[in-house]
Amino acid sequence: MNQNNDLSGTAGAEDRRDLPCCICRCFKECFSCSNWFGIKEGGRSLDIPSSFCPNSVIHLIAKSLIAAFAVGNYLYHIFTNDYGAAFYFALLTNWAETLTTLYLVISCFNSFLQPTEQPYVKPNLWIRLTWVLAELTLQSQTIVTLIYWTIVFEYCCDTPDYNNVYKHGGLLVLVFIDTMIINRLPVRMIHWYFMTIFYFLYLSWTLIFQFANVKHPGRNNDPPVTLLYSFLDWKNEWKSTAILFILIAFAISPLMYIITYALSLFSCPFNFFGRNRLYISELPLQTHQTYQTDDNNQNKQQQQDENKNEVVEVY
Repeated sequence: MNQNNDLSGTAGAEDRRDLPCCICRCFKECFSCSNWFGIKEGGRSLDIPSSFCPNSVIHLIAKSLIAAFAVGNYLYHIFTNDYGAAFYFALLTNWAETLTTLYLVISCFNSFLQPTEQPYVKPNLWIRLTWVLAELTLQSQTIVTLIYWTIVFEYCCDTPDYNNVYKHGGLLVLVFIDTMIINRLPVRMIHWYFMTIFYFLYLSWTLIFQFANVKHPGRNNDPPVTLLYSFLDWKNEWKSTAILFILIAFAISPLMYIITYALSLFSCPFNFFGRNRLYISELPLQTHQTYQTDDNNQNKQQQQDENKNEVVEVY
């Protein structure tokens, strides 16, 4: 762990003045393409190793238990589901579980092997991929949980079991613990665009599935049902399906992302100035600029001396 962390409890009023409020930062990041992975935030710099690769004993134990638990459940679900291992990857829930399990394993790997040092401008490619995967995981689990308990689950006749609760809520809790408590994921609003790619990929898959007349193995109706989900019917109810997709992708998802973004900044009591994030002092990060700064100061001093000499000559 870095020794120069400016932890959430140590940021003073001067630091808060450097960091705009949650709403201002949110809108600024949404409509700016200048800071996809930069470490600078409001005059301070993110502590990348501590934000993505904490390696204390408690962190390592917690990450190992979470990753092992997720991998065990994932393998069990693949080989014991009623539809077969191949069809397992057809459903949105299982796309989200695959992303989540992959991220939790990578997060554990990062803490053990420390694949990064504190960067000057932006993290290396591996950390950037981890960053995006963490945000995709957190958002996909949020949307999957919301859709399942509001649209898919039939409260009149369905009974929730362990698998349902684990896939539609349990994994969300695990990834929230990893990203927001163990790590300190600095969620970036501009990364929401990656989530839209995820939505359109699954949209394309649902279209291919239905128009290729692939039979859903879990529905043995006659004629065969070619819908992945009853509410995604592109042949017969394409208008309502399109409206639902647009609502989820461009209304509900951004709202959930904004909430996640706020949580990544939040610290008690009701503080959204980024004090939940880990920052490092500026001096180590500006070592590479030392000589340039000294030269600038020296030039300024020489210019001042010359001006004084000119004044003396005039008199």
